[in-house]
Amino acid sequence: MNKGIATLVVLLGILGALLVGGGVYFGWRYYSNQVEPSNPTPTAKVDETTDWQTYNNTDFGYTIKYPQTWYFYKAGFNPPPPAGIFLANKPEGTAPLDYSSFTINVDSELNVATADEYGEVTSLVSQGDTKTKATVSGQNAVKLKGVDTIGTTGISYYVIYKAKMYRLSYQFPKNQAGQEEVCEKILKTFKFTGASTALDLSSGNIQLGPVIIGDLSSLQAAADKGEQASYLDPAEVARIEGKKLGFRASDTYKFISKEYAEAAGTFLAIVEVTHDGKVYTVQLIQPQKQGNAGIWAINSVTAK
Repeated sequence: MNKGIATLVVLLGILGALLVGGGVYFGWRYYSNQVEPSNPTPTAKVDETTDWQTYNNTDFGYTIKYPQTWYFYKAGFNPPPPAGIFLANKPEGTAPLDYSSFTINVDSELNVATADEYGEVTSLVSQGDTKTKATVSGQNAVKLKGVDTIGTTGISYYVIYKAKMYRLSYQFPKNQAGQEEVCEKILKTFKFTGASTALDLSSGNIQLGPVIIGDLSSLQAAADKGEQASYLDPAEVARIEGKKLGFRASDTYKFISKEYAEAAGTFLAIVEVTHDGKVYTVQLIQPQKQGNAGIWAINSVTAK
């Protein structure tokens, strides 16, 4: 082999070695820079209701939470706590159409076996509300949804628990549609506690004596607008409100008299109620306004 060919062979050998070495080097750099896929750690779901306000109703055995920015109305809702509670995103005294609200009402006088048979449910369905099945705190419930003539959406859940009807309702005007999500979150915090210290009136016992009357200004305002007309009739008020005192809607209610009491500064009305063969005298007064436009409220109950 002459000198020129030998030199060429050596150069080609060196070049081949460089190419192989370079390939190995760059291949190592490429694979060493690849990031191993990792399994991302799931983000824990934050419970935004943790710092919400809590209301515990020991009389009717439930708890519920509501946002820090919402208000618990201490007066003006009928029936007043503990049988009824009113929560809203505006303070008391706000224009009645300008807030979203969440209410709970407990009916202790239950004469049906299922929520579908409940008088209020059948009435609202006949007026056009849609009805679907639902659950509340693990209990079977009926859900109603309706929209009134001014666009306010109302949603109610009816659930029977320990022989009582619980109605959980919320409503929001059309300019606060985003509050529906908030109200649904409030609903999900509702829990039956199982404990109840409410007076058991199922045995026919009647609560006698004076009756505490709360602030009924909101009820009077509703009556002034043509709503809650039943509260302008003392006999009907005795029938409606008497349920919380142990009377039944099926009892006999007889209007006896009405007169103005100068000393009390209010009209007094007497209604006699026959319950389980016994007669009771229910005295009512007009705490807000006197005359035909004033609402009535039970002031006392005595046995004859």
